[in-house]
Amino acid sequence: MGDRAEVHLQLGAHDRALADADRANGLRPDEAPTLVCRGRALIGLGRFDEARADLDRALALSPAPDRVRIAPLLDRINAARQAPTSVPDGPEMPGERRS
Repeated sequence: MGDRAEVHLQLGAHDRALADADRANGLRPDEAPTLVCRGRALIGLGRFDEARADLDRALALSPAPDRVRIAPLLDRINAARQAPTSVPDGPEMPGERRS
């Protein structure tokens, strides 16, 4: 389900990505990649507080080298809170495709 959520993210289907990430998270709640995927979907939906909670939890669960991928997502949340009318286009995340 996590892989399918990633595909939905790449297609911009954040609602479907969130549904799949929720299912995967229910099976493996302490898996950081699933929490990151869920956080990315929530960012895409503008649900920044929930995304921040998932990403903070992913940070706590991740080994140090993996934390580098999470920091830019947190930066995007912080920037979006300063300008709540749009989500900034931060650096492209691995596996993320923009049009």
